[in-house]
This record gives sequence, C-alpha cells and structure tokens, in this order.
Amino acid sequence: MTVEIRGNLSANNIVLSEKFRRYSTGSILFNGEGARVEIDGPVTSGDFSLAIGSHASVTIGADCVIGRLTLNAFGEGARIDIGREVGFAGAVSLSTHEGAQISIGARCLIAGDTVFSASDFHPVFD
Repeated sequence: MTVEIRGNLSANNIVLSEKFRRYSTGSILFNGEGARVEIDGPVTSGDFSLAIGSHASVTIGADCVIGRLTLNAFGEGARIDIGREVGFAGAVSLSTHEGAQISIGARCLIAGDTVFSASDFHPVFD
C-alpha cells in the first residue's frame, strides 16, 4: 500500500503516523504553501485523496476507518478536523473553502455517498 505525496513539501508541514504510511492507499496533493496535514494513524481499507491549498489545515485522529474518502481544503484558514475512531463507510467527500471549517468529533460513523461542504464554491453576485 502506498500514499503518494505531491507538491511543494518543503513549503508545507506534514506529519503522518507510521501506521498511516504502512496501511493506507491514496494521495496527498499540496497546492501552495503554509498548509498543515496531520494524520495520526487511520487505517484505510479503500482509497484516500487529499488536496490542500495555501494556509489550510487537515487533521485526522487515530484509529479511523476509511472506505473511500476525498478531502479538499482551499483558501486561507480552511480547516478540516476529524476526531479519533471515526468510520467512513463507502464514498465520503468533505470540502471546505474560504476560511470555513468542518469538524467531526470522535467515534462518529459517516454513511457512504455523503457530502459535507462548508462553501458553495461560487461568488455571490449582486
């Protein structure tokens, strides 16, 4: 199993537990600088995809079970926090933008085909 990490690693902060590196499959893409990713040992049985922009952060707690998880955090201050022992069954997508935050507490179970979005991703027109 392999986690592919792309982008400017020297301009970003990434902390991945050995358990995550050993048992996970997927990709992490840094688009910019000043971002932080911290993953404390989730074990994936499916696919993991993370795209993160400048000055955003993503934190995943220990002992999470991931089916197929897609995370997108873009815009300064955008943040996704996932507590420990969270389960994602099937395909789940979490996207935040423009400094918004998504926070999932410990020991939650998220059903497949679920989408969380902290932005509608288009400007407001007057």
